[in-house]
Amino acid sequence: MAQSSQSFIPIKTIQNDTVILKDGSLRAVLTASSLNFALMSEDEQNAIIYRYQEFINSLDSSIQIVVQSRKLNIKEYLRLLDSKKAEQPNELLATQLKEYADFIKTLTETTNIMVKNFYIIVSFYKLEALKRSGAIGKIKDAFWPKTTKQEKNETFLQERDQLWRRVEFVQQVLQGAGIRIAPLKTAELIELYYSLYNPDLAEKMELAANIENISIQNVQ
Repeated sequence: MAQSSQSFIPIKTIQNDTVILKDGSLRAVLTASSLNFALMSEDEQNAIIYRYQEFINSLDSSIQIVVQSRKLNIKEYLRLLDSKKAEQPNELLATQLKEYADFIKTLTETTNIMVKNFYIIVSFYKLEALKRSGAIGKIKDAFWPKTTKQEKNETFLQERDQLWRRVEFVQQVLQGAGIRIAPLKTAELIELYYSLYNPDLAEKMELAANIENISIQNVQ
């Protein structure tokens, strides 16, 4: 029997600003700003390199650094220009706003303008939770597995707390290097992963506007 394409997607659900995979492991995704490294002095560059080396050497768990290139979406910017044009009492300025909006729209339609996004993915695996629970905890889970929704939710919150400690550490170290870091919220995570698995549809659809209508599963 042929498997659906969804069965190959490793994500089980997204909730509480956390991605839960089918194997029970957790992921947090942080968006990171870029640096004008080439415009820095040699001393500044060396300081950044040293800080990054220090960050890598201090990690006690694996992370992923992802660079994503996406076609620039300016629909929201064009809407802003239209609203400003409607509010503009000066007819000449309103005309100039319209001409500017038309120019931007034509430019993006005729030129493939890309934007780069930088993400850091922090992980927490189920095996780590078992190690922390010790031998007694493993025996208890084997003979009395957690079955109630409340118990499963408590376990999830405990594991998420461990994940978020790692997130806070990554934030503190990289912010010290001048990089702006922010964890993605649930709606932003859904939009990100939807665009990754449906790149063609994501360009045509305005997912952010309808994010409230997307149903999110609970932990099973």
